[in-house]
Amino acid sequence: MKIKLTRAYSQKIQLKEFEPIESFCSIEAEIDQDEMIEKSRWMDGICQAEVTKTIVTVQAEKNSFRGKPKIDLKEVFKDKLDEYDANENIEDERPESPF
Repeated sequence: MKIKLTRAYSQKIQLKEFEPIESFCSIEAEIDQDEMIEKSRWMDGICQAEVTKTIVTVQAEKNSFRGKPKIDLKEVFKDKLDEYDANENIEDERPESPF
């Protein structure tokens, strides 16, 4: 049986007073019910990675204008890359688009 699964994640940080950065990501897919746990975890990881990437990129851009050192994105995502095994082709695991 097919079900519709939606995963979402958001994060907000304050760079300084009255200067927030907020990012949101949502993924929706129609999947087989028996794949729900596996695909849900995968979709959650994608949402968290996209939000974190956006926050870190904006933060790095703002810091570079202030003369602060740039952030190494590979170092920031090291744990995520290890967790999701960056050597695998993630395209093979993506659920088919519901569109």
